Amino acid sequence: MSLNLLKHIPCPAGRLCTAFQCLFQHQEDIEAKEPPPSLEQSVGTVAPGDDDQASRKRKDGGGHSDTDSTRKRLKASDTGEDLLERSQSVILNPPISQNGALEDPESIKPASLRRPISPPLPASKAPTQGSPLRLGTLQQSPQPNTPETQTTAASDRQITPAHAPAATPLSSVKRPKPPAKTETLNPRLVKPAPATFESRFKLLRLVHSELSRLNKELKKIASGDGPGPSKQKAGTKTSVHRGEKTSGAQRDSKTANVELQGDKEKADKVLSDQQLITLALDEEENVALSRPTVYTTAMRGVLMKYKRMTPAQWEEVCVKEIGKTSPSSKEDEVSAKPEKEIITGLTSSQEVYILRRLLTPITSLSKHGYVVSIPNDEDIRKAKAAVEMAQNWEKCARCDRRFQVFPGRREEDGALTSGSQCLHHPGKTYFQERQPGDKSKQPKRYRCCGEAVGDTAGCTTGENHVFKVSDSKRLAGVINFAETPDNPKEIDYAVCFDCEMGYTVYGLELIRLTATAWPTGEVLLDILVRPKGEILDLNSRYSGVWPQDIVNAEPYNGTDASILRQETASGDLPQGDGQRKFKIVNSPEAARDLLFSLLKPDTPLVGHGLENDLNAVRIIHPTLVDTVLLYPHKLGLPYRQGLKMLAARYLEKHIQVDDTAAKGHDSAEDARAAGDLARLKVKEEWDAMKLRGWSIQGDEFVPPPSERA
Repeated sequence: MSLNLLKHIPCPAGRLCTAFQCLFQHQEDIEAKEPPPSLEQSVGTVAPGDDDQASRKRKDGGGHSDTDSTRKRLKASDTGEDLLERSQSVILNPPISQNGALEDPESIKPASLRRPISPPLPASKAPTQGSPLRLGTLQQSPQPNTPETQTTAASDRQITPAHAPAATPLSSVKRPKPPAKTETLNPRLVKPAPATFESRFKLLRLVHSELSRLNKELKKIASGDGPGPSKQKAGTKTSVHRGEKTSGAQRDSKTANVELQGDKEKADKVLSDQQLITLALDEEENVALSRPTVYTTAMRGVLMKYKRMTPAQWEEVCVKEIGKTSPSSKEDEVSAKPEKEIITGLTSSQEVYILRRLLTPITSLSKHGYVVSIPNDEDIRKAKAAVEMAQNWEKCARCDRRFQVFPGRREEDGALTSGSQCLHHPGKTYFQERQPGDKSKQPKRYRCCGEAVGDTAGCTTGENHVFKVSDSKRLAGVINFAETPDNPKEIDYAVCFDCEMGYTVYGLELIRLTATAWPTGEVLLDILVRPKGEILDLNSRYSGVWPQDIVNAEPYNGTDASILRQETASGDLPQGDGQRKFKIVNSPEAARDLLFSLLKPDTPLVGHGLENDLNAVRIIHPTLVDTVLLYPHKLGLPYRQGLKMLAARYLEKHIQVDDTAAKGHDSAEDARAAGDLARLKVKEEWDAMKLRGWSIQGDEFVPPPSERA
């Protein structure tokens, strides 16, 4: 602190001061230093009515700004004795409030500070744009905390420079809702953790099991199997209302309609698997945050609450939960953020031209599942002999157990497989996120139930064991491959296609084939396929094909997909009873012929992971655009990025949102998503071509001189 900071205040001790180099002002200091010549000018710049006091800024020798606004100014006519008497009167006679208590000098505000702010200086005295602004020139004296001054201060703070963008009010900013998050049955991260992960996980599973039990009971009641209200027997009584008699049969028919409508309403109130997991996680997290000291006891209370809950009470809980986590609300949240719009500036035929520059050759990828040539008869014969020698013993693709397959059923009991039922985990594995400070090795867990790998044999039971065949020679032993034939039709578009497969006694076979036009996205073909072998599992959780779809499908014997498209615009159109209506062909060869009617050998075929789809249809096509190769994994093959993740990252498009076992995947949606990913690459390729000097003249692409042949 500078020694001259308090020199303007007379010393309280006056002439009796014995301090060495006193910080306050003495008579000797006044005589040694004359008043500054600018004192009268500074007095003249004060607003009228503020002659005795004013809020000023002063800088000491160290460059510090003094902002005390209640300091009295010196007058040119004051002498040292007057200043001394004035200061002594202030110190010896401090201000006293009405109740006799001393008042804080800082709380005393002069009347000038309660007056409106004086108008600003004329524009001519304002600094120019090029002149530097000092902080002291922009500061104002403190004002009392009143509504008027708050409003004035707020209006002053809203003034921004001309080059600064105007601030957007927070109320007008619309934050999009985050996309719906799929959770597994793992405790959420809570700081600090109320218990160990093992304890929280066990209690969470117990709560989830009770929720599942209540949900199953409500589902039984909705289907009419469970206990419900007693039904009145037909024809036992008649009701009389206003002289009109209603027969018992009519009354019972009305009652049956009401009960049927009530059962449908209850069926809509049943929670899905993901909603049950979310509810269990919410209950556990609430206890962990609100009652961490008695976490175990509180969780037992939650468990007993659901154990004692009746189906009627559970129905009320379901109504509240469906309002928060229903699939429709998830879709609304996901659709709140618009999808990324892809604008190439090209016509459809021009986009197909650019797409041909992005072809992904597969001649050197045979070890990764791509079939580049038709297996010969000798290789097929050896593959069949090996299967017969092994007596159709296979390894289960789900539980890794060995079992025997019986094509055509076993004669003794008509079984398709041995080994009884298949206990497995249908979900994929993942590594749980580590908590802060936790350096331990995290176990790999299943997404279906949250259990660690190796804890249990499985959480789902299948009727049969299943297997998958990847060897092209064994695949050709069931249905041989075929190359795309010439097509006399004029085809000026590309084709996106996706296949859904199910498990049969011959492995993984085609059960649904969908093709869409690129880049328009129009559905060209969507048909069910009756596989060669007996069905073991339709894999409905992922394929989206259910037994009732095959049962209700209408047979189709044509070979032209355009005629099929005219007969039915889309196979996904619901019937009057709400069921989907498909066409079905009798063999995978018939489905392949329908796809061949849409292709030429030079027609680009777009898809994601095309080796699986091509092997399912048994097609060898030379012109392929595989998004797995367009968007390669950083580690290279066989690692690959999923279609769902690619669509969310690059297209801001959320597909396969309803990943529960209630619906499954939509093959048309997956085909369009792969096409959009390819179209995004087309846009990037055309932008790069324009930078190199490419142009369009009419409908033709004109290369730069450096790239002309």
